[in-house]
Amino acid sequence: HLLMTQHNYTQRPDLEIIINNPGQSFRLHQHDYPSPLAKLNYHPEYELHLITDSQGILYIGDCIEEFYPGNLCLIGPNIPHTWISRLRTRTEVPGRDVALQFTQESIGMKGGQCPPEYAELEALLLESRFGLIFGGAGQQEAIDLLLDLKGQGGLAAFATFLKLMSILANKCDARRAVSSQYSPSLSDKSTRWMDTIFAELSENV
Repeated sequence: HLLMTQHNYTQRPDLEIIINNPGQSFRLHQHDYPSPLAKLNYHPEYELHLITDSQGILYIGDCIEEFYPGNLCLIGPNIPHTWISRLRTRTEVPGRDVALQFTQESIGMKGGQCPPEYAELEALLLESRFGLIFGGAGQQEAIDLLLDLKGQGGLAAFATFLKLMSILANKCDARRAVSSQYSPSLSDKSTRWMDTIFAELSENV
C-alpha cells in the first residue's frame, strides 16, 4: 500500500508568489516532502528544480513521467508543475526539493541590454519554455553547483549561478518535457484537463 500525502491533487494550479533572497538576484530554498510548497503551481519566474531523494510521478505542462533521485529540471515561466513522491513505508522525505527561482530582469537581462556573453543563457532560457529535463556528463556537476549555492552570497553566489547556467547550456544533455503543441494556458479547458489527470494520479501513484 502506498502512503499518499494529504494534498488534494485534483486542485487547479496555484500562483506561487516568489520573493528573492535578500541581497541576491534569485531565490534558493530547500524543503521537505510533504510540504505546503509541494503542490501543483505556476509562476512567472524560471525555476531550476532538483529532487534529492525518493521517486514518483512528475508533472510539467502536459508531461507526466517517472522521476528518480537526481531529477534536474529547468521550467520556464507559467508552466504548471509538481512532483508526487511514492512514500511507501515513510511519511516524510527530508530536504527532497531544491529550487532556484529567478527572472530575466533579476539577473540583468533587461530589454536586450545584457552582455553578449549572455547569448548561451538566453538560448537556454528560451528553450526552457518547453521545460527541460537534464542528463548527461554535466548533470552531477550542475547538481553540485546548485547545492554549493546554499552556502554562498554576494558576488561569489552570482559567479556560481553563472557557472551553473553555463554547465546546463554546454555540458548537459537536455530534452524537452512538454510537447511542441503545449501552451501554458490556464483556461477552463486546460484546468478541466488537469483536474482529470490529477484525479487519476491520486488513485494510481
